[in-house]
Amino acid sequence: MNDQKLLKPELVNYQIADMLENMSESFFSLDKNLCFIYINKAAERSINLAREQVIGKCILEIYPTETPNEWQLAYEKVLRDQEPFHGELFDAFSRRWYQVSLCPSLHGGITGYYNDITDKIEREAERQRLLAELETANQSLEAILKQLPAGVLVVHPSGGIIRANNEAARICEFSDEPASLKTEDWQGRILHLDGTMLEINEYPLFRVVKKGEVVRNEEYIIRKDDGTEVIINTNASPIVNNDKSIKAGIVTFTDITERKQMEQKIARLDRMNMIGEMAASIGHEIRNPLTTVRGFLQMFQAKKDLAGYGEYLEIMIEEIDRANSIITEFLSLAKNKKIDLASNNLNVIISKIYPLIQADAVKEGKTVTLELGDIPNLLLDENEIRQCVLNLVRNGLEAIKPKGTVRIKTCMIEDCAMLEIKDNGQGISQEVLGKLGTPFITTKDNGTGLGIPICYKIVERHKAQLDIQTGSNGTTFSIKFK
Repeated sequence: MNDQKLLKPELVNYQIADMLENMSESFFSLDKNLCFIYINKAAERSINLAREQVIGKCILEIYPTETPNEWQLAYEKVLRDQEPFHGELFDAFSRRWYQVSLCPSLHGGITGYYNDITDKIEREAERQRLLAELETANQSLEAILKQLPAGVLVVHPSGGIIRANNEAARICEFSDEPASLKTEDWQGRILHLDGTMLEINEYPLFRVVKKGEVVRNEEYIIRKDDGTEVIINTNASPIVNNDKSIKAGIVTFTDITERKQMEQKIARLDRMNMIGEMAASIGHEIRNPLTTVRGFLQMFQAKKDLAGYGEYLEIMIEEIDRANSIITEFLSLAKNKKIDLASNNLNVIISKIYPLIQADAVKEGKTVTLELGDIPNLLLDENEIRQCVLNLVRNGLEAIKPKGTVRIKTCMIEDCAMLEIKDNGQGISQEVLGKLGTPFITTKDNGTGLGIPICYKIVERHKAQLDIQTGSNGTTFSIKFK
C-alpha cells in the first residue's frame, strides 16, 4: 500500500454534496416511484420551489398532466430499459427548452440534470427563419435577375465571368458556361461605337474590377460570331470588401440597337423631307432653263455654219439630258408628289419587269430567281413599284460577283404582304449602312445616290415599311405592305 491517505467517507460525501449544490446545472434524483429524493439549488431556482416542498413528492403530483408528456415518457423509458436518455425537452409549465440527461441510479430510481437552452433554441430558430427568408429573397432575386430586360454580368477581378443572366447570354451569345469566359475571350468581341477596337483593359468590366471605376451610360458595339453587331448602353460599378479591396464588378447593359436604328431612320426621314421640299420648290425652275438651252443647242445643230461643232453640240445635249434625268429622279423625292393608287398585284408587276431584269443579269453572268407566293391585291402605284423593284434588284446585281444570285420573293406574314429582295454579296458595311437612304451618297463610280432614297420615298408614300438586314452572307431588303 502506498503512502497516499484515503479520504474519509463522510468527507467525500460532503465534497460531492458541495459540488452538486454549486453546479450551474439543475440536478435532481428520483426514486423508482418518481418521487423526489434530492434537488440542488439550481433546480430549486428552475422550478421556483424550495426543496422542502418537493422532497418525497412524486413529480407527477407537482406537474400533473392529463396525458403523458415527453418528460414522463423519458422517465418511464429509463426505468423500463435501464438505459440513459439524452435529449432536448420542452417544459409546458415554464414554456422553456432544456437539454436533459437522465440515468438509471443504483437505488432503482433516476438521477438527472438539465440546462435551460431556451435562448439557444430561440437563437437557432431565429437563424433558421432568417436563413429561410434569405433563401426566399435569393430565389426571388434570381427569378428577377433571369427575367430582367437588361443584361447583367458579375465579373471576377481576374476578368472571368462569375454570373450572367439570360439577357446577357442572349445579347453576347454565350456558347459555353459564362464562368468559363476568360479575359482573352472578349478580345475582338467588343468595339467602340465608332467601330474602333478597344484595348482589353478599356472594357467597362475590366476598368471596374481592375481600377474600381464607375461607368455610366457608355455605348459600345458587341460583334457577334456571325458578323452582326449589337449596340449596348453600359453601366458598371465595383463590389468592395470591408478592406476596400475589389471583390467583384457588376456590369449592366441594355440592347439599344433598335433605338439607334430608329434614330437613324428618323434622321434619314428628316433629311428626306427637307430634300423633298427642296425638290418640289426648285426642281421645275431648274428644268425650265435646261429645256431652253437644249432647244437652242438643237437649233445650232441645224445651222450649216456650225456643222464643225456638231460633235461638241451632241455631247452638250447628252449632258443636259443626263442632268434632266437626275432632276427627274430628284423630283421623285418631293413630299407632295401625287401617286396613282389602284388595285394591283405585286406578283403581276414583278412578272412584267422580270424579262428586263433577267436580261441585265444574264449579260453580267448573274442570276435572278423568283419565289412568288400567294398574296392578295394591294393599292399600289404600278409605275412607282416598278421603279422601286428595279432600283433594289439592280443594286443587288451590282453587289454580287459573277455567278451570284438575287432572289425576289413575295409572301404573306400575318396580315401583311411581304416583298423581299435578297442578294448573296458581301453585305453592306456599317459605315455605309448608317448613311443608306441619304440622297447623293453612293459607292458607285457613276451613281447618283438617289436610287435607295427614292425607294424609301416610294415606300413611305405607300404607307409601307422598308427594313434592311445585312451581314457577311448578303443583304435583304424587305418591304412590308399592310
